[in-house]
Parts: sequence; structure tokens; C-alpha cells
Amino acid sequence: MTKENLKETDKEVNFHKDKIKIELKDIQKLQHLYIDIFSEEDEDYPDHRVINNKERAVQRILDRITDKKFNQIEIWKVIQIQSWDAADNTFKPICDRLRNLGYEIINNN
Repeated sequence: MTKENLKETDKEVNFHKDKIKIELKDIQKLQHLYIDIFSEEDEDYPDHRVINNKERAVQRILDRITDKKFNQIEIWKVIQIQSWDAADNTFKPICDRLRNLGYEIINNN
């Protein structure tokens, strides 16, 4: 093996060590909170106390998943975008997109 191949192999190993694990129940909670926030904001007179409480709940879940702000934003954006996939009304599109970004989805019942 050359030095370059060895460095690439080390990067792959380190990448898998740092893989962020997301529980399926957290994805479900985040998606439901997103829909609740969206619905409340869509009201004629949104109650910002409700919105703020739900946003704090989202942040607590994201903090439990990872402390890296970039990853938190990335996960939240996937939840927001994939929640509107009308072709598949399950959590599969969200999970698939997160897996493609390098996250590991675990199902702890």
C-alpha cells in the first residue's frame, strides 16, 4: 500500500467511528414537531408561546443527537424538506436522505 492509500483508508475508518446515530423515535418526534410548528405558523393568529415551546423541544432533541451545530442544522433541514414527500407517507424518505448524508438510523423499541 502506498502512503496515499493508507491515508484514505484511515479517513474511511475515522469517518465510520464518528458516525452520528439517530434513533427512529427521534426522527418521528422531530417530524411531528415540525408539522405542529408549521401548522401553528400557518394560523391567522399564531400563538408564539406554543411555537417557542416546540422549537425548544426540537433543540433539546437535536442536542441529544449531536452537539455539532452544523449536523443539527443538516438534520433539521432534511426533516423539513422530506416531510412533504407525498409519494411515500412514511419516515423512509427522511431516513434514506439521512443515511445518504452519513448518519446511522437505529431502531430501539
